[in-house]
Amino acid sequence: MPRNRISFSAQMAHKGAPKSATADVDALANEIDAVTDDITANFQSKFAPSEMRQLALVAHNHMKPAMKEFISTYSEVLKKFRITGTQTTMRMCKTMWGEGT
Repeated sequence: MPRNRISFSAQMAHKGAPKSATADVDALANEIDAVTDDITANFQSKFAPSEMRQLALVAHNHMKPAMKEFISTYSEVLKKFRITGTQTTMRMCKTMWGEGT
């Protein structure tokens, strides 16, 4: 699991789920974590950047913190795409991933 990602089960623990639903919530959270772990595993592309599909990341200014969290959580998934976006978003990506991104 990427170090920046908080597991869904850990997130649910912070939400204060009712005790009666704890077992069901834990089971569901663990199932979601298993699927998400596969999706966010470390990724090495077999394609050159010019051969990859392009993905645009766009968010209103008040949503930039959510965008930063999204990028941090799903950076391994985002590595499967050529990323483009607004100047502010691309600056944020370069800060998080390094200048050569």
